Amino acid sequence: MDPNATLEDTAHDSSRQSLLKRDRQVTAGQSTAEGNASTLPRWLRVSLIGVLVVFVAIRVVEPLRDPDSFWHIAAGARLAHTWDFVTTDPWSASSTQPWILNQWLPELAMSAAYRLGGYAAVVWLFIIASVGVLLVVWATCRARSSMLTAAVITMAAFFALSASLSPRPQLASFALAAVTTHAWLRSIDDHRPRWWLIPLTWLWACSHGLWFLSAGIGSAAVLGLWAGRGVRGRDLTRLALVVLGSLSVGALTPVGPRLLASPFQVHEVTQFITEWQPPARTDPHLLVTLALLVLATVGAWRPPRSRRWAHLLLCLMALALALTYVRTIGLAAVIAAPMAAGALHGLTGMARERVARTEILVTTGLVLLALGVAGLTAAVRAQDSGLGPEAMGPALSKLPGGTVVCNDLLYGGWLILEHPDLRPTMDSRFEIYSVDQIEAYRDFISGGSNWRQYVASTGCAYALLKADSPALQVVSGAGWRTEATTKDLVLMARS
Repeated sequence: MDPNATLEDTAHDSSRQSLLKRDRQVTAGQSTAEGNASTLPRWLRVSLIGVLVVFVAIRVVEPLRDPDSFWHIAAGARLAHTWDFVTTDPWSASSTQPWILNQWLPELAMSAAYRLGGYAAVVWLFIIASVGVLLVVWATCRARSSMLTAAVITMAAFFALSASLSPRPQLASFALAAVTTHAWLRSIDDHRPRWWLIPLTWLWACSHGLWFLSAGIGSAAVLGLWAGRGVRGRDLTRLALVVLGSLSVGALTPVGPRLLASPFQVHEVTQFITEWQPPARTDPHLLVTLALLVLATVGAWRPPRSRRWAHLLLCLMALALALTYVRTIGLAAVIAAPMAAGALHGLTGMARERVARTEILVTTGLVLLALGVAGLTAAVRAQDSGLGPEAMGPALSKLPGGTVVCNDLLYGGWLILEHPDLRPTMDSRFEIYSVDQIEAYRDFISGGSNWRQYVASTGCAYALLKADSPALQVVSGAGWRTEATTKDLVLMARS
């Protein structure tokens, strides 16, 4: 054994332990020091998050009306029978791209709920998932701040993501992004790798297409530690391996290596998807997220220089997410929330109360109460879909199997779920359609001059359209006959 190498290793370990000890002392001074007690009664502070859960759980009870929810349910049911994760779409009459089921775990859960209790059960599952996201964000904030501060920041973050709150697998990304951010903030503090992030990322990769953010959050943390000279050598390597492992597991899901390329398939059609457009600068959800980021950035200057750059890079990453797409505003808020909570806690000087049994019991009791009341409410209010096409069901059931229906996009997923023998021409799975096909549909639904070419290319014999649709006017003028009508819909037959 080289005695010089031994001395160098010993000196390095001693220096590292000294730095960590100093950083922990600073962190402890920020997060656990005796501060000014809140003027709010303790019983009220203990109840804050539970009351928020009750409000959210009851507020989100409404009939299922997100067009995506219906085909997600159908996808889970089909997957349970075929276990085919990359396939040709079995429903649409005009899809051209392979269908990659990269959100299969939540889809299986949604289909199981639908099989057990119909739409009401799916709505209740959505309520459970929404409450779960809220509690995870709160837990990450509570770990770095007082009860009151954690509740305030959680409310702000939840408002920021509320625009994307719908019965879809993307809820998994909000929850898992919060957990991942919290884990990497802890690694920034103590330089210890959280190896469990690798299997967690695998779970994320089975749940939603934004799973690669796990590696992005980790990369920002590791690069920041390297830039701040906060970590080096073996510790830096181990942290980098967590990032590499988190990225690699995407190829090990049932979808296989194709999962790594699936975001590029969606990227080709994002121009047609509202939630993938840049947000308006006056969007209130964006403004709240930016406020959280301002707080988080202020807080980033409080830790020692060795950790400062890691916090700043996480803030920059969240800022890019907030400004780039409407859909990623909520993710930016989730990433910023724990850092904002820590910053606000430091500014207020309040004491960070120990998480006591009373807090856990009160929160658990209010959560169970909220879910129970919301479940009963959903059973009454959410038996039918919120889209309202059920009255057209009898007429659609009379159509022969395999009939192609030129439909309004809004009802594509509902047709796939409720009338799988029919073949709609468009639904909200834009990634399985070519750009030309989407543009042709838009021309048809707007009553454009090329609508006949769309009808001919898809081979539709019927059209399911809104009563005020321009497409209804042009097909009526071309001699199509009315087969059935409801308050909002008209079923036309090609003459």
